[in-house]
Amino acid sequence: MKKIYLKIWVLAFITAFVVIPAAAKVGLEDFKTQEEKDLAISCNDGDGKYSACTKLVEILSKKCDSGDYESCGAVGMIFTDLGQYEFSSAPLIKACEANIMSYCSYLAINDILFTGNLERAAKVFDKICKKGISDDKRLACSIRKEIEDCSKDAKCDP
Repeated sequence: MKKIYLKIWVLAFITAFVVIPAAAKVGLEDFKTQEEKDLAISCNDGDGKYSACTKLVEILSKKCDSGDYESCGAVGMIFTDLGQYEFSSAPLIKACEANIMSYCSYLAINDILFTGNLERAAKVFDKICKKGISDDKRLACSIRKEIEDCSKDAKCDP
């Protein structure tokens, strides 16, 4: 029980610190207007001015609602940076449904580390396993298998 649970956490942390920062880090080049860039600088990954973060979320949410799925992913990441995990899933789901695999990875890790939704995490890792880029596939397949094995074991209680 503890062994499987430990493996899930280890794999999740590897993904969180290796795959996601390389694949899904929102940089200034990802913002399309100068206003967005200025707000992103002021927000400073959630460590800066909260008002800048909320204004940036407002702008990007409107773009997300209009079908700009990169903006959806960015909103989800900003909410995560702010520690508002309950709001991060919905925009990340939209980005993942649009097959932006880096945001799928971020969603799955958020589910494991913050929301506890292992069922969705397994489904998302399955999607990455089948459609992701080669570097992510093997790790995603491995994590998915560990989650599935744990869910079948009554003694495993993640």
